[in-house]
Amino acid sequence: MIIGPRTLEHLRGSLTAFELELPAEIVERLDEISATGTLAPINGMDASR
Repeated sequence: MIIGPRTLEHLRGSLTAFELELPAEIVERLDEISATGTLAPINGMDASR
């Protein structure tokens, strides 16, 4: 499924997110807390399959 804007105005508003720059410390922390230790999706799938 692809989720996207329904109007041109919504698209323009969403594009401003690409201008956001997070400090390196924040990016590192987000990487730490979102690390799963596996490449499998977090939905109960067995990564060894």
